[in-house]
Amino acid sequence: MKLFYQYSRHPLKRIGFTVMTALILSLINLSGGCEAYNKDDTAAAIDRKELLTLYVDAVIVPQYKSLADAMNTLKTKTTELCTNPNDSNLASVKNAWQDGKIAWIRTEGHNFGPIADQRLDGVIHRWPLRVNDIDNFFNAGDLSLTALEKQGALTRGLPPFEYMLYGADGNLSLGAFTAGGDRCIYLQSLTSDLVTNTTKVVSAWEAEGDNYRDAFINAGTNTTSFNRQQQALELVINELIHTIRFMEDSKLASPMGKRNKGIAQPGDVESPYSKLSGTFLAANFSALRTLFLGGDSKQKNSIADEIATSNQALYEEILAAITAAETALTAALADDQTIKDIVSSDSAKLDPVFAAVKNLLRLFAADVAGHFAVTPTFSDNDGD
Repeated sequence: MKLFYQYSRHPLKRIGFTVMTALILSLINLSGGCEAYNKDDTAAAIDRKELLTLYVDAVIVPQYKSLADAMNTLKTKTTELCTNPNDSNLASVKNAWQDGKIAWIRTEGHNFGPIADQRLDGVIHRWPLRVNDIDNFFNAGDLSLTALEKQGALTRGLPPFEYMLYGADGNLSLGAFTAGGDRCIYLQSLTSDLVTNTTKVVSAWEAEGDNYRDAFINAGTNTTSFNRQQQALELVINELIHTIRFMEDSKLASPMGKRNKGIAQPGDVESPYSKLSGTFLAANFSALRTLFLGGDSKQKNSIADEIATSNQALYEEILAAITAAETALTAALADDQTIKDIVSSDSAKLDPVFAAVKNLLRLFAADVAGHFAVTPTFSDNDGD
């Protein structure tokens, strides 16, 4: 079982394990949140199998199925556009791509196991883009699915699809999409590849496939994947923490210039071509709430339920913190500006959002991790 697993969907700039662990442990010490619990007693009292079963059956597998469904829809809409290019079909493809991106975001908080082990996360969604690699592949001539499958993650997945759909300036016209044209061939190859890879993820979890579900919920018994159930629980909690860290560092701190001596980096904004970075960050917050609750509302044996049972105040504080992040983002985008617009003009407008996400990181890395006797872990390996 790999304790320091890889995240190829995340950007190249990361804080190393040693530094990051020190930061998280300092957050824990400063917050005092973990002092309220005896880790051994708390971990023993949690019904890990019930919790793991809930997350697999009510969250993880359904969300991966939704992602695969979204990729099939994107493939269908792309075929319609490339068969009959018109404004209506182009708008349908853009809507399908946005839906697919949001479906992906909903899975980010549990992208461990087969999707990481088989390196499928990178070929579904690797960001940030390397535009030169995409342009070089596009201009090389062979844009078939066979040629694409021989490529690495840099030319495959949802981000290259966005770039080819919207264009470098975000305003690609209908005339760029012609039946049998290079752009359509590439887009159709991308969607076929996405359908294949998201279907693989679903199959890997299901009993009819590799049945990772059984190994996961029965961790520590009749499986070689985990020595004990706590290891599976650690994956759940640590992926949540990592996803919040990803929001804080890559989606906010980097473009705001907080990693570059205060100099804003508009080019580091997520999804700059579709100009939907605000929509996608809001989807991150919504996905975090769902993962915390185990569904649309608090579910029995969920992370939220386990916390609320012994610490109602902490449960309420976490929900309030997620709402605060959403409220701060809504306020920052009140003038119909995109995150790229804000970063380019006055990145300080995003400071309340950044502060709210840092607070979420503190709560999950200190209090939630402490409640479940989990030590936060991070990897500085790209996973390429």
